[in-house]
Amino acid sequence: MSETIKNKGRPKGARGKNILNLVGNVYGMLTVIEQDTEYYISPGGSEKSKWICSCECGGTVSTTGGNLKSGDVWNCGCKKLTSKYPWGSYEYNRDRNLFNKYGLTLEQWVELFKSQGEVCAICGTDKKRGHNWHTDHCHTTGKVRGILCGWCNTGIGKLQENPEIFRKALEYLEESK
Repeated sequence: MSETIKNKGRPKGARGKNILNLVGNVYGMLTVIEQDTEYYISPGGSEKSKWICSCECGGTVSTTGGNLKSGDVWNCGCKKLTSKYPWGSYEYNRDRNLFNKYGLTLEQWVELFKSQGEVCAICGTDKKRGHNWHTDHCHTTGKVRGILCGWCNTGIGKLQENPEIFRKALEYLEESK
């Protein structure tokens, strides 16, 4: 679970005293280093925390947590996604969405799926069990763990990605046999 940090003298009218600590999280090519001392003020007047991030290329950038989490900002501006697929095609959009959200190209995603035998990394089914295969990732670090069917992805989410809860669930099932 992510920790919260004390607000660094946020201006009057701020929404809360504590904010979610993003330090150490990875978004695309960016790793969050520290909270910026400046805040972003939206046109509507709301204040948002900014984060200083280091890019894989060595550059730095300061942006809001919302921009990082949505994938709108994933590097310092050093690279732009270049897709080999025709603009507007399903593959182009999938390539762009995967890269913005997880830092993976469609080719890398397909390679990852092939490396796990084109089955769910947990239960081993070859069925999607939902609309599409799910790219499983740690919600704290952003690191991709594997490709899952819909049921396994939902199960991990419902158990809060917490290994201790998984252990208790396993003990419960074994004891009830």
